[in-house]
Amino acid sequence: MAGTKQKLGELKYDIEKLTSKVDKAKADSVTLKDEVVTLQAEVSEIVKSQGEADSLRRNEHKIYTQSKSDLEQGLTGVRMALKILRDYYASEPEATAAASLAQQPG
Repeated sequence: MAGTKQKLGELKYDIEKLTSKVDKAKADSVTLKDEVVTLQAEVSEIVKSQGEADSLRRNEHKIYTQSKSDLEQGLTGVRMALKILRDYYASEPEATAAASLAQQPG
């Protein structure tokens, strides 16, 4: 009988120990579930922010490509104007020299 009481005491101790482990595991499970909910909300916010950033980037790229084309056309126009002015003023000394020879009394 003493052996049975001792065995019963050991089993009760084991049950209390296991019950304690189960309770701790349940508490950990609740904590982890709360963390998962928080992390899912954060991931959702990150995905939303990334989508907004991607949209903004696409819009900026569209504006850049339009501006680049306009700026390149403007630059081409300025280069053409510079060439015309250089050609005009490069030939002007010859025209001025010919005009001055024609004006000299002789």
